[in-house]
Amino acid sequence: MKIIVFGTGKIARSLLKCPLRKEHSIVAVVDNDAAKWGSEFFGFPIENPVVISQLPYDIILLATINGHREIWKQLLDMGVARERILWAIGAEKAEWSADPLDRFFVFSKKPLVPFEKKPVQQALSVCGGETRKAHDRRVREGFFDAYCQGEGLDIGCGNDPVTPTCSGWDLCNGDAQYLHGIPDESFDFVYSSHCIEHMLDVRVAIANWFRVVRRGGYLIIYGPERDLYEKQRTLPSRFNFDHKHYFLVCRKEAPDTLDICEELREALSTTGGGNTASSTSGSATMDGSRCCRSSRARANTHSKSSSKSCESAVNVGMRQVLQDERVRASVGDIRAEVCAGVYLRGGRVCAGLS
Repeated sequence: MKIIVFGTGKIARSLLKCPLRKEHSIVAVVDNDAAKWGSEFFGFPIENPVVISQLPYDIILLATINGHREIWKQLLDMGVARERILWAIGAEKAEWSADPLDRFFVFSKKPLVPFEKKPVQQALSVCGGETRKAHDRRVREGFFDAYCQGEGLDIGCGNDPVTPTCSGWDLCNGDAQYLHGIPDESFDFVYSSHCIEHMLDVRVAIANWFRVVRRGGYLIIYGPERDLYEKQRTLPSRFNFDHKHYFLVCRKEAPDTLDICEELREALSTTGGGNTASSTSGSATMDGSRCCRSSRARANTHSKSSSKSCESAVNVGMRQVLQDERVRASVGDIRAEVCAGVYLRGGRVCAGLS
């Protein structure tokens, strides 16, 4: 198979350091940076992308992070078929697990690191940073006192665990959909920020994440809201080509957008929990300059009969007053349903779209 590599940054370097499988060949390396044209990159001259139309190739490896969606559109405008564009996330992911890039390169696979229940003392991957953006606001709002007490697990924490004492799960531990090796009801809280959109099967992931929550504990999930975060309707994501889904509150749209409320309900019903608690939120800003008092008040009008214990079981997290009144009403309806729901093992689920 003839391959064109688009990009000459960190990802491309990590790939071309690995042996190419014998049945494949690289026919060109291209980059949009004119200052690089003519210089060498792992023995290949860096060329202007216009040469793509003149070369025989089977696939283009999009080996870049910054501006990847713009380059993807550039290739489509040049007449490259979508199915011939493969985003190369780099060797970091491929060295821990099976990856589409295994077809082309020989990676030295690392043995998975058995999970240990202990504080995250060093970065589990280079990814992270979304959680710390909300740290100060969460301190002010009492988030940690309310939801992050006892033994905790941060799924996909990378270099940014939600608390200094929680355990972490990342690429080095295996597939986050299953949490193999973690017994049921192991943690008082399970937290995950901007990881759910990377899961192949969202419902399987949610069911297993809740599986390891103790009675009375919390599963706290944050993910990108399509219209406030992505600001587009179709994949690929503007921020990460590995995003497999978009999310909205109480609404799904083919081909790429899931209803986070439906995913929670369906995932947790398979665990025997029926209408297990779920709460969703939208946020236009990560610092949460507007708090959730108004949404709480609206929600409470739908559920005056709910007990205080149910009231405290759900983190509404409605930091941004949404402009769409219909979405506001939907959030209130879901809140009422949650307060009247049955909690599996006494556990509670909080979900936020940021």
